[in-house]
Amino acid sequence: MVNCDCCGVRVSSKGYLGGGIMCHECSDARRNNDTATLQKRIDRYGGGANVDAQTTLEDICYGDA
Repeated sequence: MVNCDCCGVRVSSKGYLGGGIMCHECSDARRNNDTATLQKRIDRYGGGANVDAQTTLEDICYGDA
């Protein structure tokens, strides 16, 4: 088991072709630019490897997260 790089929730995936690991909910929210859902999940689960104090939701939606 590993953690989602965005929200930090545990997922059973190991990623695809070396890409980042994201849970289904964060993947859908990122694809739809749903920043409210991303923020809610980060607040609830503490954030993952791609989230720190300087990370913005725009970085997550439009970056390489």
